[in-house]
Amino acid sequence: MGCILFVNLEGRISGAEKGLLQLTRQLRDEYILKAACPCRHGRSGLCEELQSVGVEVFNLPDAPRHSYRSVKSVSYFIRTCFCTLVIVFKVRPEIIHANNFRSALVTMPAVLLTRKRLVVHARDLMGFKLLARLLGLLCYKIIAISGCIKEFIIKQGVNPDKIRVVYNGTQVPGKTSFLQSPNRVDKGTFVFAQIGQLVPWKNNIAFVKAATQAASTLSEARFYLIGEDIFGRNHKYQDELQQYIRHCSAVERFSIIGWQNNLKELWKQIDCLVHTAGKEPFGRIIIEAMAHRVPVIAVDSCGPGEIIEHDSTGILVPTGSPEEICRAMIRIKSDSKLASRLACAAYKKVLRFFTAEKAAEQVKEIYRELKLREKEMVGVKCVLY
Repeated sequence: MGCILFVNLEGRISGAEKGLLQLTRQLRDEYILKAACPCRHGRSGLCEELQSVGVEVFNLPDAPRHSYRSVKSVSYFIRTCFCTLVIVFKVRPEIIHANNFRSALVTMPAVLLTRKRLVVHARDLMGFKLLARLLGLLCYKIIAISGCIKEFIIKQGVNPDKIRVVYNGTQVPGKTSFLQSPNRVDKGTFVFAQIGQLVPWKNNIAFVKAATQAASTLSEARFYLIGEDIFGRNHKYQDELQQYIRHCSAVERFSIIGWQNNLKELWKQIDCLVHTAGKEPFGRIIIEAMAHRVPVIAVDSCGPGEIIEHDSTGILVPTGSPEEICRAMIRIKSDSKLASRLACAAYKKVLRFFTAEKAAEQVKEIYRELKLREKEMVGVKCVLY
């Protein structure tokens, strides 16, 4: 068994952290797993969840509340680089696996000083050209969670041979999970939901506007906004969004629900997921909805455009305009046969391409290739000497 050290800068659980947790669950029987992340977030934080699946966790400094790009973050990165270096010397992993580009940044001193092999998960569409090029030189492989991200990284100047696309995976629930919840207040309603962080790039306001427009046509429709600004860097935006809902004409149709680490019961109450982000790197919540046979409406760009086939496994709208989203919502609610067909086809696609097992197997293949390459290099050195 080889030792893998995962590094993640956030202690709270969002999409990237869900990906890390799913990967550790799949790898724990074949590898010795360690992790470095902040550990002061209490109940249901990433540290606790990792420990619950048998991963030994080492503490990193808490992530800053302000932007990572801020000058204030320089001291944070210096401290975190040092902590990571100490952890690497202590753990002596065979592979360091950074869970995103920012996490990879703090591993760079350790990689340079210890010559440990680095694998980086690329989960974001962020313009760190210099960082991307440095990581392209230092790491063994960059795992892009979509073809969209791969193309973006190549444009940053990274060698395409260093990049492997591995789509996120999800756990597929059992058949009983599809049954309508007995706790549902009104079984005659049709629930549209948006799930995710309440941050500007998710374009949550488009969902609220589209829902307000649809409410006048769809008398049985209800709207769930599930999520919050979990990292605490967009309080003003979250407050403005909630204020907008309180003053909209369909306010009585909205339910604002906070961040949920476990959506198992909520999926039984949702009839359609509406995803409005225009630059979504992948869209984990989309494949989760598909796995629960919930039809999806999403903007046709980046990750969602790769996951969904329009009118086959979901509905894609050309842009995130409220009018287009509203028309798609009315279409789904008005045509139950369409909604059922999309949901069934989407479920089958998840089974083929987006399971947690499939994603983990592809990551394991990268690990195996790395070990094989190391053995070949050792053999070459022996021949030379």
